[in-house]
Amino acid sequence: MLRRTWGVGFLILFVSLTALAVNGGKVESTGAFTDQSAPEAVRKALAPNGYRITLGDGSVACEIWFRASIPAGKTDASGAVYTTLAESTFVGVITFAKTANDYRGQSIKPGAYTFRYEVHPTDGNHMGISPIRDFLVLVPVCVGPKPGRGVQV
Repeated sequence: MLRRTWGVGFLILFVSLTALAVNGGKVESTGAFTDQSAPEAVRKALAPNGYRITLGDGSVACEIWFRASIPAGKTDASGAVYTTLAESTFVGVITFAKTANDYRGQSIKPGAYTFRYEVHPTDGNHMGISPIRDFLVLVPVCVGPKPGRGVQV
């Protein structure tokens, strides 16, 4: 399964993508997410409008649709910032029309991805990678068929 980490939280994600719109770019409202490769349950869980991030050269960086209502949950992980979200909570969908890069410079293929809330584990492989344990993971929209907890519920 292809997984890519993205940012430290969904608000930071939105603010960061808004920052892409500087120097002549823009953030604008767009219609509903209609990609038929996404399961109907995912499409129905999203807010009716999304956001298109356009760069200064006129190219579309990405489009984002947040979940209409994010269920309250609980994260007991020490160091987590968003303690009212359960791990693996479906937060929204992001699409890339062309190849993009994450904050580490890794390629993200064009397509639609769900993003879900996660917390870095406290194993030796993840110690010291970030002062904040929260992050969003991108999962191809066809892999995450339901918006509940976990990739496949």
